[in-house]
Amino acid sequence: MDKLNNSFFGNSEAIINWSKVDITKEEAVAAKPRMNILEKLEDYVKKMPNVYFAANDNGANEVADLVILSDNTVAFVHAKASKTAKPALRIGDLQVVASQAVKNVNFVIPAPYSTNQVKRLYNNSIHNPSEMSFEEFQEAFFGSLEDINVKKEIWIVQPGISKEKLEANPDNKAHTFLSYTELALNSAQIDFRLICSG
Repeated sequence: MDKLNNSFFGNSEAIINWSKVDITKEEAVAAKPRMNILEKLEDYVKKMPNVYFAANDNGANEVADLVILSDNTVAFVHAKASKTAKPALRIGDLQVVASQAVKNVNFVIPAPYSTNQVKRLYNNSIHNPSEMSFEEFQEAFFGSLEDINVKKEIWIVQPGISKEKLEANPDNKAHTFLSYTELALNSAQIDFRLICSG
């Protein structure tokens, strides 16, 4: 239980520039020239090195908002819109997306997938530079999930959380909440990343 008393600093990352993004819109159309969160994430993922497949599975019964396959990692990305346009430290901005991430841990294990879910991932590809066939994708996807040498990650993307405020307020209940989320995922051999604002 010591983990729950620790401040959560290690895995909060401000790696995406959200300045031209309406962080109150996950997938809804943002007023131009701004993007919504998923548009920005898709743009970011397409520029990541060594990514050979990515899919947007956002919607009912989703595996994750985005699923990313790279040479040594499979990442399941869960994103949510911020309650306001200004990043802060609101527990409400974390609750739904963290709960969804923990609930969908079973998708990191190959067993629960239906043929329709795998086809949906393939058909919702946003990045497939080698133009893998469905059969090649299926083999690569399940091969990565089953390979103990391939790192499994779950990302929570919440640009409404400020990394600066998170680090400046170690007694805020967001730390306990994030530490608990990380503990739950780590116990399933999954690395946890919080992608937030600066």
